[in-house]
Amino acid sequence: MFDSADELIQGMLGRKKGTETFRIATVTGLFSGGEAKLRFDGEAQPSGKKYARLACYTPAAGDRVLTARVGNTNIILGKIKY
Repeated sequence: MFDSADELIQGMLGRKKGTETFRIATVTGLFSGGEAKLRFDGEAQPSGKKYARLACYTPAAGDRVLTARVGNTNIILGKIKY
């Protein structure tokens, strides 16, 4: 049994690094077009890539987000709210 949603999600991430279906990241800032700059948990530096997101989520610096691996990229599913 998990004590929190974060523990549940972390339990789902226990696969080989780089092949996880779901990853948690922090929005560190925004690109000029409003796309989120992400730093994935366990990584020291933000990624330089722009990531697609679901239309219902508007990124903001400091948000903790859940992403899903689709093909060779990740899509932001939304903000994790505690």
